[in-house]
Amino acid sequence: LRIVYLAAGASEALHAQCRYAVLSALAWGDGAERIHVYTDAPGRYSWLSALGDRSVEVHEIHHVAPRQIFQFKISLIQQRARKFSADAVLFCDVDTFFVRPYGDLRRRILNGEFFLHRREYGIAAHPTPQMRKFRRALSAAGMGLQGAMWNSGAVGLPPGSEPTLAQAGEIF
Repeated sequence: LRIVYLAAGASEALHAQCRYAVLSALAWGDGAERIHVYTDAPGRYSWLSALGDRSVEVHEIHHVAPRQIFQFKISLIQQRARKFSADAVLFCDVDTFFVRPYGDLRRRILNGEFFLHRREYGIAAHPTPQMRKFRRALSAAGMGLQGAMWNSGAVGLPPGSEPTLAQAGEIF
């Protein structure tokens, strides 16, 4: 299982969350996971190399503008699924922490299941102006409103997911 984190920006709180998230993945993992941190501040993660036999890699990225972070996240997920096509990939936001062993989740993803960590609300009834606009766009495109919005704080992708992500990339 490849666990991928994206930590970009000047916020020390964000980078502290990422460090804690990495430690939670290590604490609850069984040693089979490989953790990748993509950051524009690699110096904040240099201490990870002192963890010894655990596989944690820090990859430097160029600055990402705050308004482009979501597009960058989607692009990074696509790139990692392509690069690690034979592996399961779990993309985690830096504020998403493991609180128990995740071996069962890894097995499910390796067996072909996609994973999103939390259903937030139904599309048809959520009252915000943003969701009303979204419903109008879905209706105009001839799509139904019976789906749900899911939080993307953890996105699990089984091996060979790149074609599915390419289709999603065409939409966004």
